[in-house]
Amino acid sequence: MLSEKQVQKIPINGSFSGLFQAGTTSYSVNGLAVSDHPLQKRNDQWRDSLLRAVFTLPMRYADRRTLWNIPEFEEDTKVYVKGTVISKRTVHSKKGPFLDVRLKDTLGHEFQILWFNFRAYQEKILQTGNQHIFAGKPKRKNALWTLFNPEVLSAADMGSIQPIYRKEGKEHSEQVKKRIRLLIKESATFIPALFPAYLNQVLQLLDLPALETALRDTHWPSDLESAYLAHNSLKVAEMLWHMETMTQHPASRVTAIRPVLQFSQAQQQRLLEALPFPLSASQQKAWAGIQQCLSQPRAQDLLILGGVGSGKSALAFLAALAQATAATGPNQVLLIAPTVILASQLYENLLGIAATLGLGVGLYGRDKYASDTLTHTRLWVGTHGLLTTVNNWDDIGLVVMDEEHRFGKEIKNLPAHVHRILMSATPIPNTLAQQRFGAMQLFRIRNDHHQRSVHSTVLPRNAPQAAMEQVQKTLLRQRKAIVVYAAVQERESLTLPEQFYFLHPQLPGDQAIRIEARHIHPDLDPQQPIETGKLARVLLPYSENLARQNPQVIERFYRLNKTFSAKKILEGADQLELIEQDLLLYDKDQPDRFFLAPISWLRKGKNGALSTKAILSACQQEALPAMPVLRGAQLLQGKSLESSRTFWEQKFPGKTAFLHGQMTDSEKAAALEGFRSGQTPLLIASNIVEVGIDVPGAETVVVADADRMGVASLVQIRGRVGRHGEPGYCFFLGSARDRDAMQRLEKIAREENDEHLAIQDFLERGFGSAGQAQSGNAARLFRLPRDARLFLKVAQIRASVNNATQA
Repeated sequence: MLSEKQVQKIPINGSFSGLFQAGTTSYSVNGLAVSDHPLQKRNDQWRDSLLRAVFTLPMRYADRRTLWNIPEFEEDTKVYVKGTVISKRTVHSKKGPFLDVRLKDTLGHEFQILWFNFRAYQEKILQTGNQHIFAGKPKRKNALWTLFNPEVLSAADMGSIQPIYRKEGKEHSEQVKKRIRLLIKESATFIPALFPAYLNQVLQLLDLPALETALRDTHWPSDLESAYLAHNSLKVAEMLWHMETMTQHPASRVTAIRPVLQFSQAQQQRLLEALPFPLSASQQKAWAGIQQCLSQPRAQDLLILGGVGSGKSALAFLAALAQATAATGPNQVLLIAPTVILASQLYENLLGIAATLGLGVGLYGRDKYASDTLTHTRLWVGTHGLLTTVNNWDDIGLVVMDEEHRFGKEIKNLPAHVHRILMSATPIPNTLAQQRFGAMQLFRIRNDHHQRSVHSTVLPRNAPQAAMEQVQKTLLRQRKAIVVYAAVQERESLTLPEQFYFLHPQLPGDQAIRIEARHIHPDLDPQQPIETGKLARVLLPYSENLARQNPQVIERFYRLNKTFSAKKILEGADQLELIEQDLLLYDKDQPDRFFLAPISWLRKGKNGALSTKAILSACQQEALPAMPVLRGAQLLQGKSLESSRTFWEQKFPGKTAFLHGQMTDSEKAAALEGFRSGQTPLLIASNIVEVGIDVPGAETVVVADADRMGVASLVQIRGRVGRHGEPGYCFFLGSARDRDAMQRLEKIAREENDEHLAIQDFLERGFGSAGQAQSGNAARLFRLPRDARLFLKVAQIRASVNNATQA
């Protein structure tokens, strides 16, 4: 039975063969209702432990169903052989003593065991006449099949396929297996309640085993094919669990009742007439849907999705004006922008519109705010600091957040009764996930008031001539250009792993240097973050010297693509007798690691080789050990804005202005005014220009280190040019040494649909969690973008199943 520590994690004992019905929510155990169970207070802890167990997969399986005899042995193929000891001797060599044991298999064939660094335990059990089962990979040595340091098993260990688990903390593999099996077996009755009731329906549509079958085949496998198929079922279960978690609103937000907005015909007409231009067909459709949502008695979460310059602000203004002119409260509205620049622009645009309806507008910023007017003004525009000034949230009916991808998740959490409208061309992955999974209403604005034409080009950072020429042409035509840097000053830092592979920018081809962090520099602490600039100054020369003095540290890695051939590698390895070496395998969907595989592992049968698909599958199942990868491009990021200041001032004297977030509001305003007027037509800026820069004549933008920026930032920066029906030019500069980064930039440059790019960002970075994380991948079994295709398919099936249920 379970230990006391294990019992603390499991409030109820059940049977693995007992009731296993999805959606069950109430149980009784020994006549005691779950809600009355003495361990119910630990329910959250128990649920988390149980979920962790369900989402823990064996790293591999040991097929112990068959005993081998000597005639069946193959080199480097794991065997299980029963042997009877016929002799044993201790040999003393220069490298130390070892045991030389001779045995016979069940057919009487002789084989040998060599045991190095042996202990008294091994010497004691290997007595003449004793019989044991040994596991290992045999090799030919002096005409005898030999096992080196084999694993010793008993008859009880044989006859089945045994899952082998990764160590967790102080638990070794066998302890993890016992804990996982006990936890799942004892709590099997309650596992389905952790998942949506439609889980097995989705699995059936994907032609995958049901949850109960998947758990059995994963941890009590009868054959390997079923075990790996079961892994996919559990992967889907985890996907659905995350999707459901993302859609769960706090109970208070679900139940809070608020006064509904009434939209009379006359009021609608007044609102529309207040706008300086008529709505497009797409805006009209979105506005109708927004009105319907705002007429509900509960708080609504809405996402307005539209490309740069598509007219999202007009819909936000209409919603704000409707709330502010409502006959019943709460009728105060907050419009939140990520920067003072954009807040000022929204304020100026809204001021005249609101005046036609007799409404005043307040502006909150770093230098502009009158504390006693918040209670008297219905419309307020400001940065996120405006949220902290609210004393009475009962008066706030609506909060609009423009460019929502620039806000942290904690800022988006609002009181239960407040309507929330988010706007973006490229929503943050977490926001997009909420919309995709059904927690947020989406309103698309498909058409663009100005048919934008922006030509996007990707260039290596060391060959920016085309971008420089375009900047010069733009300025000669009396137009404007922007150059954007990811950092004002180089401050980015990272923590080194103890061992890693380094892709030095000067290494030719697919080669990497194996590095031990403790050897890089005596003052370098691998446990502490180090600035990339400082690390570059230390690591680059160290790795160069290391490679020069010891070329063996340079290893080739293999990309698992169409050109990869396990057969050719095996043929070459056989000729050079390299069969024992490890290969470094690279999966483009997991670019932060190399997988280590013995060359012999590529072999299938005597003369065959594994397919690239099978090898990729092993990497994606994380069935192979891995080593972290650090790219030189992460250290050689290009210059920062401040370090480039002199270059631009000398190249274009008297024409250059600088803009970044560390400047005062007055300094920013002066820089923008010089840019707008054309007095300084070249703006050198940080990514503060993502939002709020809408300047006629802005024709060219150059992103000096685009490989350091996310999809959303690049889309927004590209949106600064070609905004008024004029042609625009955009250049993304990246490291020529980082092939994957350049391919990513090419993909972004080719795609003109901002929503498609937001989805790409979503799949690249993961969608975060229900907590504070807005991106990343908290999953244990599935990884993005590796499992993107399956993930999107599961989301599509989930939506169709839910729609069918609601219908």
